Amino acid sequence: KVLKSPFPHAKIKNIDVSRAKRLKGVKAVVTADDINRIRMGIIMEDEPVLAIGKVRYVGERVAAVAAVDEDTANGALALIKVEYEELKPVFDPLEAMEQGAPLVHDDLFAEGKAQMMGIEGNLCSSMEVPVGDLEKGLAESDYIFEDTFRTNMQHQGYVEPHAVVADFDISGSLSVWTSIQGYITVQKNLAKMFKLQTSKVKVFPTEVGGAFGGKIFMLLEPVAVLLSKTSGRPVKMVMTMEEEFTTLGRPRYASVIKLKTGVKKDGRILAKHARLYYDLGAFAGFGPILVFANAMNACGPYRVPNAKLEGYCIYTNKLYGTCFRAPGAPQMNFAVESQMDIIAKELGIDPMEFRLINGVREGDLLPSGSMVEDSSLLEIIEKAGQAIGMKETREKGCGKGMAACIWTNRPEESYVHIKLNEDSTLTIFTGVSDLTGARTAIRQIVAEELNINPDMISVIVPDTTQAPLTPPTTGSGTTYNTGFASKAAAAEFKNILLEVGSEILQVSKEGLDTGNGKVFVKGNEGKAATLRDIYKHYQENKKCPLIAKNTSITERQFPLFGAQAVEVKVDSETGRVEVKRVVAVHDVGKAINPLTIEGQIDGGVSQSLGFALSEEVKCKDGVVTVNNFSDYGIPTALDVPNIESIILETAPEGEPYGVKGIGEPPAIPTAAAVANAVYDAIGV
Repeated sequence: KVLKSPFPHAKIKNIDVSRAKRLKGVKAVVTADDINRIRMGIIMEDEPVLAIGKVRYVGERVAAVAAVDEDTANGALALIKVEYEELKPVFDPLEAMEQGAPLVHDDLFAEGKAQMMGIEGNLCSSMEVPVGDLEKGLAESDYIFEDTFRTNMQHQGYVEPHAVVADFDISGSLSVWTSIQGYITVQKNLAKMFKLQTSKVKVFPTEVGGAFGGKIFMLLEPVAVLLSKTSGRPVKMVMTMEEEFTTLGRPRYASVIKLKTGVKKDGRILAKHARLYYDLGAFAGFGPILVFANAMNACGPYRVPNAKLEGYCIYTNKLYGTCFRAPGAPQMNFAVESQMDIIAKELGIDPMEFRLINGVREGDLLPSGSMVEDSSLLEIIEKAGQAIGMKETREKGCGKGMAACIWTNRPEESYVHIKLNEDSTLTIFTGVSDLTGARTAIRQIVAEELNINPDMISVIVPDTTQAPLTPPTTGSGTTYNTGFASKAAAAEFKNILLEVGSEILQVSKEGLDTGNGKVFVKGNEGKAATLRDIYKHYQENKKCPLIAKNTSITERQFPLFGAQAVEVKVDSETGRVEVKRVVAVHDVGKAINPLTIEGQIDGGVSQSLGFALSEEVKCKDGVVTVNNFSDYGIPTALDVPNIESIILETAPEGEPYGVKGIGEPPAIPTAAAVANAVYDAIGV
């Protein structure tokens, strides 16, 4: 159990744990001094494992206790006495950037670390993307539109809370069981934190009961390890759902987004000045990368010849956030796509036509400088608009809206090993945390390459002493990266089979092929060696397991285009919004498993319907006021209409089956499409 700060901003003048340590059944009580005041972080190491000298939000961890049972642990927490000196907090990100605002991380400045990290005041990180000549574009525009949009914090909504078991044994070896999106990175980070050889740290993956970006980085793991090391016993930590919501969970970032857009009378966008302000809360988390990715995409999937795209992530004295399905993009897209409809209405142009006029084409350069190699965007917009009936007459109180989106997959190096077993089956070893059906896709790819039944293949996700290097399950890249590695490993495995088959059959491997659990002579399948024969021959001659290893090494990134259209009915008296239909059109490259893709689309849309209409991690004076799912407002099956998924396949050449990615894009345009449908229905 952990003792949490009751204040949003305060100095810690003294911590007395003496009475807690004397309580019967207590095995360890620890503070920052017991872990050498170590800080951690995804990008910037600005978060203390346990508070160092001050607290920065209500719920920051100050001390931790391990005891024989939960009641004893809670009793020990009550005996810890902390003397605080309250400091003035800052809660609004724009106010936090003002001169003279209270510094959230004044200690980092005092230590000289803030300057090394690039922190300026409460500005954690920023970036600017220039495109063309903004002032020239605005000057040549016939109309200029300026709007400000705000979005709230949203919990990822996973059912399983954060949980971990740590066992730091007397030999100095560490074993950790954790439910996280990238368990291999946990090994490296814990080894560094506790000054251990990597080989001394063994991390066991467990099935993850939902994550959606909320379980990418360590949360409980360092505290559990510290308590185990101090107590000399295994330690289990499981967060309550109240803790998930109010103090220790990491929601989607709130944002303030300001747009200034110049257009011509004919509907062409000439210029855009975008300022994206993301409210980090107390620590950086994923903020610096989020700002980079979304500033690059702040023009949306549209041609904008002149732009200045600014992104800022800002410290405040609130619960801090992290990733949630396309980090930062639903917030940015809500602003960009809402303004698209505002502009279209003022110009008297149909919203769908306005998007078609400005949509990117093949050969266009994106603000990142990358070229659009193939663009399915216009087809996607048309399909979504036609399916929802954008040009059809509306019933009274009903409205239709749409929004388009752009995202990119993230290529990362990933390894896969394939082993032939004595019983003729295959085992695939991967380090992927399967949140999205990745193991099924891997089996399909290997089975396709080897022309065998997928039932002959099993997938194992071993602990970190045996797992091949695999990136976390994030970034719409799991099937792309691990699929690429699986295809390459299967090709290597097939080559070994053919070489061994050639020795057995006395036929050149060029004259052989594989299929149905054997290696056979082309044109004469009766002359064959079974996989059991291959296994036996290989063992007798090589004296080692038959294992093929390969990796994905690619730097190609693809724009992931999508569009969604929504029909709503608005009660003019109560303001209640009923979503009647959703059409989601997404280009996935190649659909390895269409059913899984439809599930991804349904899930992303459902989560973003909550983002649009009912979900909010409410915070007043730094205190989160919602602490359970019953009061939170996640849409139920009764709230979510039938979602019509239209899967577009435009497979790029040279990639494993043309896979692009689908995990994040479905969550991006929904909120804007709902807002535009309401705008269409009632004009606000």
